[in-house]
Amino acid sequence: MTRIILPILFVTTIACSGSQTKPDGPSGDDGSSGPSTTSTTGSTEPSTGETSSTTGGGTAGTGGAGGSTGAGGTTAPQTQAQMVAAGDTTRGAKLYDENHCAGCHGTPEKPGKKFPNLFKEDWTADKEIAEAFELIKKGKTPMPGFEDKLDDKAIADIVAYLRAN
Repeated sequence: MTRIILPILFVTTIACSGSQTKPDGPSGDDGSSGPSTTSTTGSTEPSTGETSSTTGGGTAGTGGAGGSTGAGGTTAPQTQAQMVAAGDTTRGAKLYDENHCAGCHGTPEKPGKKFPNLFKEDWTADKEIAEAFELIKKGKTPMPGFEDKLDDKAIADIVAYLRAN
């Protein structure tokens, strides 16, 4: 009897450990909205008769400018120029102050003389905006980068503030 039970137990254990799945459901951690399953080995595969689907969750950079529409589709991530156009100038002024930008670049009333006067820039061309995002994130000697402190939304708000003044 023991000779029969052990091989059956062994085969059952191997078969179950390789294909055991748990459903993620509509509120799975991966943002899926349809039924899907995740195997215990970490791969995502639909089980028999089920389909795997995901929606939304679009991201753009650290701040995540994209997002889910919640209706089965996704919105395209906003361009940096669109983010600046929709920027919050009040928040941008606060962030400009909190990150001590005025110490080098000045204010609208008293522009910086030693470093670039950011208030005289046009800030409308996509290229200028893209360069501003890159410089603020990565920095350029002697300016430090702010990639670890400011997400894309914050940078857009700062550029919107600069553009408005």
